Amino acid sequence: MIVTGNNEEEMKVFKKNMMKRFEMSDLGNLTYFLGIEFEMNSQGILIHQRKYAQDVLKRFNMMNCKLISTPIDTRVKLSLVNVEKEVDPTLFKQIVDSLRYLCHTRPDIAYGVDLISRCMVKPTTSHLVAAKRIMRYVKGTSNYAFSWSSKKESVVALSSCEAEYIAASMTACQAQWINILLMELQLVKDEKMELRIDNKSAIDLAKHP
Repeated sequence: MIVTGNNEEEMKVFKKNMMKRFEMSDLGNLTYFLGIEFEMNSQGILIHQRKYAQDVLKRFNMMNCKLISTPIDTRVKLSLVNVEKEVDPTLFKQIVDSLRYLCHTRPDIAYGVDLISRCMVKPTTSHLVAAKRIMRYVKGTSNYAFSWSSKKESVVALSSCEAEYIAASMTACQAQWINILLMELQLVKDEKMELRIDNKSAIDLAKHP
């Protein structure tokens, strides 16, 4: 049972009352729960799945794989109608399910995992290669801290193009803020950041407003 709140005294009273009614013990601050790790600091709580990611790589013999900088190859189109050699569907489903659970703290692989999830009925060699590419990416980025947020949009988007464009503009602002912060800390020089968008209409709109 996980108890959280912003009033420490009330939490102590609640836990004390619960222990009177039920047989339980206080395990202290949360550090690990269902494959998710929690690190407390003065700024808040850092949530990650570094150990779980390592366990997934070990389970599927990917600890010594070659690293790669992107989770998917945009030039490769995964097809459900394929004449390629089929692979073990049980193994493929296990890989997909493991990666899907990793998406809780790694939204950067969500799109790639969604693509391979569509191919679980009759997975082929190319589908397995795409799944292993995601694991190669996870291997090379297991120590990265990803910045992400979820909020209600302040404006109403009338199309998927506008929604993607709004998200891209927010990302550009955040990237610029991080760049300025790193410059002030004298960790990097003023460098351009590459913004990757997968919506062609949003890309065209950015180039020709």
